Amino acid sequence: MKFLNSRTFIFILLSFVLLISISCTGRRNKLDHKNMIPEKELPALLAEIYMSDGLLSLPSIRAMYSSLDSLSGYVQVVEKYGYTKEEMDKTLKYYFIKKPKQLVKIYDRALGILSEKESYVEKEILIIQAHIENQWNGKESFYLCNPANSDSLQIDMPLEIPGYYTLKFRARFYPGDQLFPAEINAYTCHRDSMETGKRSYLKSVRFLKDGQAHYYAIKIVVPENKPLRLRGYFYDNSGYRGLREENAVIDNITLTYTLAAV
Repeated sequence: MKFLNSRTFIFILLSFVLLISISCTGRRNKLDHKNMIPEKELPALLAEIYMSDGLLSLPSIRAMYSSLDSLSGYVQVVEKYGYTKEEMDKTLKYYFIKKPKQLVKIYDRALGILSEKESYVEKEILIIQAHIENQWNGKESFYLCNPANSDSLQIDMPLEIPGYYTLKFRARFYPGDQLFPAEINAYTCHRDSMETGKRSYLKSVRFLKDGQAHYYAIKIVVPENKPLRLRGYFYDNSGYRGLREENAVIDNITLTYTLAAV
């Protein structure tokens, strides 16, 4: 079941609170409606208690709040809603003893809130992953139809996040003069010293001129505390006396990011 952990936690929480409250009060004490938390607020309160306990189970969060435990987190959430632990204990005890079926409905509504929040977080994660995985924000394709009217094939991308990047693309170069190689010409340099800083040229990729589409991939590493910028051209023939390949296509361009090497 998707929410097995949350169901288990809420069941344990209710049992824990009820055992304490029952043990601290005599059987002669009558349950009443005074100083009870309104039913409409209980689902959200129970859901937040679960999320609070879940956060405290994360090592990084637990290190920041080392003085807190599950009971302390429980109390803080209850007080955040403007109630006391005693009022919460009394409310849960009342529903557990007097209205167990209604307590089950409250419990199910709390799980519904958790399910909605989980769906929202999953959607946000997918959006973030899509943004991180493909950093390329330039043109998706370049066409070289003739020397006088062609795309510049320029690359100019910031690489701000430390990690491993892969520039991937597909290139189709139709048969031309095989004496003049068609190849990528791009480099990385520190973001703040583009004109004067040291340039690290990408691994040379020589395109095949056979009229077929071929896929290429180039790895780029961005060190810690060293934001880079990627610049250059997918194809630059400036070193070959102004000659320029015609009838070529470069497309399916992506710049993917991973935190660790793959």
